[in-house]
Amino acid sequence: MLPAQVDPTVLNKERLYLNDGLKSLYVKAKMQCFSGWGLT
Repeated sequence: MLPAQVDPTVLNKERLYLNDGLKSLYVKAKMQCFSGWGLT
């Protein structure tokens, strides 16, 4: 549970950071798959 006094802007920044991290992981995995298939 998050404390009630957390600043929503901080939460939004953390959510954006998490989303960016997941996207970059997805892109890296996709690039590895493509290079494994010899498509790059």
